[in-house]
Amino acid sequence: MQNKLLSICIPTYNRDWCLKELINELKSQITDDLMDSVEVIFSDNCSNDYTQNLLVQYQNSSSYVKYYRNDTNIGFAQNYLRVISYASGLYTWVLGDDDLPSKNAVKELLGEIKKREKIDIILFNFVQKDVHMQKLIKDYIAFVDKELEFNLSNDSELSQYLKNANYSHVLFSYISSYIFKTSKFALYSVKENLRNHPFIHMFYIWQHRKRDLSVCYINKFLLLNRSGNDRISDNLYDIVNVFLSGIIDLCDEYFVSTPKLYYSISDVSKKYDNPCNMKFILRVIKNINQDKFIDLVKKIKKLKYPKLFILFMYLKYFIYNL
Repeated sequence: MQNKLLSICIPTYNRDWCLKELINELKSQITDDLMDSVEVIFSDNCSNDYTQNLLVQYQNSSSYVKYYRNDTNIGFAQNYLRVISYASGLYTWVLGDDDLPSKNAVKELLGEIKKREKIDIILFNFVQKDVHMQKLIKDYIAFVDKELEFNLSNDSELSQYLKNANYSHVLFSYISSYIFKTSKFALYSVKENLRNHPFIHMFYIWQHRKRDLSVCYINKFLLLNRSGNDRISDNLYDIVNVFLSGIIDLCDEYFVSTPKLYYSISDVSKKYDNPCNMKFILRVIKNINQDKFIDLVKKIKKLKYPKLFILFMYLKYFIYNL
């Protein structure tokens, strides 16, 4: 039997309405001639909607599908680690349960894998659409070049990678926008204190920089991203806090000894992640208490936002609390 080239790993929870569309797309793309090269793995985090029924039906009708269900909800981070532990393919694609592969994406990725078996990560572009996957919102193009390769273990190459980036997902913050070499990343486990982090996937990737970490960027749109469907929180402060804390935790863990890279990493997030945008942050401070405001300012200072912006934060907070 031919070894699998690609494991499509999908952690899911209570998104039956998205899964129907995703299953149909996967069925249309994984044709008879590709079935020996691909496996699709679902890890259901104890959903209480129609997810189980959908995925059992899909598994029973398709030999390349594996379905696992957790007895309890173990949280996103643990479910992420669990679903990738089931992968047996040469490369792993962790696909969000609300995202869709673009037309012919599976076949395209298989072709790229055959050309680049020594590369650790293959990064690609994506299209953001509305929650119904109808209206185009934005094209996300990581770099203007057609193809690029970087050794991210080399400080100089990493600096260039960050300098030329056109969106924050070059930090591997968006799980669906890249595939990675399964066996290499399975060799080491994430530190225990990080295993429940909301950005566990970033730590899973970046921990390998100290050994050897290569990435190839291909200028192809291989993914449709569904916007307006995030699960972090409905509270703006919580969203900002998760993003700021995430980038600080990442930089403290892997870049504290290289200040230039520390702030190059954070600058990418500050520039391209909406919750790290200064205008977005100013919207947050209106409805938070003093303790949260002080903590927020502490994070802002650590990431070296402009001093004038910090002063303006204090002024706005003072006015809000008159």
